[in-house]
Amino acid sequence: MRFDSTSTIKTGLSYPLTLLLLCAGLSACGGGTDDATDSSAASTAATTPVTSVATTTVDTTTPPTTTATTTPPATTTTTKSSTTTTAATPATTDGRCASVTVTTCNLAAAMARGINMGNMLEAPLEGDWGPAFDPSWPALVKAAGFTTVRLPIRWSNHASVDASAVLDPTFLARVDFVLASLQASGLKVILDMHHYRQLDGDGLDVHEVGVDPSVVQARAISIWKQVAAHYANQPDSVIFGLYNEPHGIQDATGTAPWNKLYPKLLAQVRATNPTRVVIIGPAYWNNPSALATFTPSTDQNVITEIHDYEPYPFSSQGTYGTTYPLGTAFDAATMTLPFTAALDVALNWSKAHGFPMFVGEFGSNIAAPAASRVAYATMARTALESRSMPWTAWNFDSDFAVYDTTNKVWNTALLKALTP
Repeated sequence: MRFDSTSTIKTGLSYPLTLLLLCAGLSACGGGTDDATDSSAASTAATTPVTSVATTTVDTTTPPTTTATTTPPATTTTTKSSTTTTAATPATTDGRCASVTVTTCNLAAAMARGINMGNMLEAPLEGDWGPAFDPSWPALVKAAGFTTVRLPIRWSNHASVDASAVLDPTFLARVDFVLASLQASGLKVILDMHHYRQLDGDGLDVHEVGVDPSVVQARAISIWKQVAAHYANQPDSVIFGLYNEPHGIQDATGTAPWNKLYPKLLAQVRATNPTRVVIIGPAYWNNPSALATFTPSTDQNVITEIHDYEPYPFSSQGTYGTTYPLGTAFDAATMTLPFTAALDVALNWSKAHGFPMFVGEFGSNIAAPAASRVAYATMARTALESRSMPWTAWNFDSDFAVYDTTNKVWNTALLKALTP
C-alpha cells in the first residue's frame, strides 16, 4: 500500500470471489501445456547495481520487547504435487487466460477468497509491527471461509549484506514453520517478497540493516535463487509473489527499471521451479494505472497482481504518514466508482494481454467508522466477484484488521461482508 512515509506499517482488507475464472481447454488458455517448458521474459542474472539509494534510518517503530524464534515443526510438507490439471468449467472466453497454461488459469480461480497475514514476517524483525505469528491462526482463517493466505516476507533483512545475500537459516526455518502451519489447515500460500527498502530507493526502517548500493539488485537476485531452490519441492499450492509494490527507483520514467529487473528475478525462479505459478505486478505500488507501462512476461505460468485502496481518503484515514480526515464515512454514491474503475483498468488489461488478474490487497483502516468498513468491504467483494477476480484482503491483524488478536475474536460484521 502506498504511503507518504517509507517506514509506514502497511495495512488493508479484502473480499471473496465466487465466480471462478477457469479454463476448460487449451483454446481458452493460449495453447500452453501444463508440462511445457516455461519461457522466462528475461536473460539470467546479470546485475545492474542501483546507483543511488537513501540509507537514513527513520525511527517510526517501537522496538519489540521480544523476537519470535519458534522452532519449526517436526514435519513439513515437501512433496511436490502433480501438475495434472483438474477438469475446469466454465471456460473463460474473454481472453484473460489466453497467455497462460490451464493449470495457471485454474489455480488463479482456486485462490478465490484470501487474506494477508501481514505486519509479521515482513516487519524488520518479527514483532516490530504487531504480534508474532501464532500457529493457531491458520485454522481460524480456514474456518472463516478463506482459501488462500498471502504471506509477506522481508528476506532482505535476514541475509548477509554482500551480493550473495546468504539467507539466515534461523529465519528460513521460521518461514518453514509458518508455511507448514498454513498448509496443515489446507490453505494455499503466496510467499511474497516485501519491503526491500533500498531496492526502491527508500530510507531504512528501524531495525533494517543497510547495504552497499552496488549490491542491492544482486542481493535481490540471489535471494530469489535461494528461496526458489529451497521451496522447489513444495506443492503447486505454494505460489511465489515476486515483489510487493515496486516503486521509487523502480518507477523511473523513461527507463522502466522494474520491467528490466523482474525478468532477472523470474529467471532465478525458473532455474529450479520451471512451472511454479509466480505473481508479478506493475511498478508504482502495483497501481492499476501502471499497467499501461508494464511489460508483461512471456512466461505461461504467471498471474498479474494489482492493489486497490480507492478511494484513499476513506480507506487510509488514520494510517501513519497520511493526513486524511478522521471520521470519513463510506458514501457508496461517490466512493464506489473510484474502486471499480481501478478494477476495470486491470480487467481490460487482463483480457487484452491474456494473464489472470489477482487483487493482492484492498481494505480499510480500523480508524474508519465501523459500519462504513463493512459497507466498503461489501462493495469491494461484490465488485470483485462480478469480475471473477481472486483476492487477498489486507489484513488479518493490525490497523486494517479483520481479526482482533488481543481479544481473539473476528470482527464478525466485517468478516461476513468478506465471506458471507
